[in-house]
Amino acid sequence: MVNIINDCSINIATANGTGSQSANLIILQTLFDMGVDVSGKNFFPSNISGLPTWYIIRISEEGYQAPGNGIQIQILMNKATWLKDVEKLEPGTVIIYNSDVGLPIDRDDCILYPVPMTKMARKIHPKLARMIANVIYVGVLAEILNLDQKVIESSISRQFKGKDSAIQLNLTAANAGREYFQEHLEKLDPYTIESRTKDNNAFLIEGNE
Repeated sequence: MVNIINDCSINIATANGTGSQSANLIILQTLFDMGVDVSGKNFFPSNISGLPTWYIIRISEEGYQAPGNGIQIQILMNKATWLKDVEKLEPGTVIIYNSDVGLPIDRDDCILYPVPMTKMARKIHPKLARMIANVIYVGVLAEILNLDQKVIESSISRQFKGKDSAIQLNLTAANAGREYFQEHLEKLDPYTIESRTKDNNAFLIEGNE
């Protein structure tokens, strides 16, 4: 298998108000701090809590910001859009999904990485499980793409600056996701991230700016 380096689009399907935005910004900040050309954009029909939202991360050595030719990595967290999200994916797409949702993924032409994110999150903090589950996929994605652990930790600390308990909680969740992949899954996809020299004049666009 030939590695595809620093070139993919990631679609994260979640619901507004679940804490997914913080998780997505941790991913974006990590990639940026690794010197990778990256952009992020929210796609959503409403800002009302509970309604669907999709966050697209575009990674491109050429500096492209549009999603490009389809989605290479899909993260599924939202039961409400699950079936439609799965149906529209191209063959060969990597699907990271919360297996606790309990909905099928009838796609033998895709690469599937099931992770029991809800159960894992409940073990970490039952009352905040819905939010913590999102940070678990951060750790899973970090392991799949070989993201720098120290940069992940720095991004989490930055996202929750001044909130020591939140930092520790999210570090625990991200590490749990990474460890779950190491212990229970096998990497079957070609996508990987390599650090580049960071442009000190570059700045990060975090959403729909």
